[in-house]
Amino acid sequence: MAVGRQNVTSRTFQAEKTKKKLYRIAVSLFGKYGYHNVTIKDICTKANMSVGIFYHYYENKASILSEMVARRDKTLRAYADSCAELPADDQLISVIGYYARITREIGVDAIRVLYNPENVLAEHAGMRDDTGEIVRIIDDIVTRGQLDGVFRRDETSHEIVRFISVA
Repeated sequence: MAVGRQNVTSRTFQAEKTKKKLYRIAVSLFGKYGYHNVTIKDICTKANMSVGIFYHYYENKASILSEMVARRDKTLRAYADSCAELPADDQLISVIGYYARITREIGVDAIRVLYNPENVLAEHAGMRDDTGEIVRIIDDIVTRGQLDGVFRRDETSHEIVRFISVA
C-alpha cells in the first residue's frame, strides 16, 4: 500500500515538474520572440516534449497567458499585503512600481495580446473593466488612505482609481 501511494506522489511530482517546465519555457520564448511568433511546437521542441504532452497540461497558448496573469495577480496581492504597514501613499507607489516590474517580465507582446479588445481571455483576466486584481488592490489602498486622511475624500475611491489608471 505504501508503495502505491509513493508512486502516485512521484507521478504527481513529475506532472507538476513537467507543467512548470512547459510554463517556464513558454514564458521565456514569449519574452524573447513575442507571443505571436512562438508556436506550441516551438515550446515543445525547446522543452524536449511532445505536443500531446503540452495539450495534456494546457488547452492552448492563451491558457499559458491566463496562468501568467493568475500568477502575477497572486504575487501582486502578496506583495501589497507585505507592505500594508506603510502609509497608504507609500504603499500605493510601491505596489504600482512592483506591478510595472512584474508586468514587464511578462513581455510587451504578451501584454498586447492580453489587452487586445478581441481577446476573450481579457474578460476573465479583469482587463476590460474595473474587476482586475490590480484595480482591487489599488482601490483597497485608496480606501484605507481616505480613512487615514492621506487621500482626498471628496471623490470616491473608484474615481481616484480611475484617475490613477488613466495617468
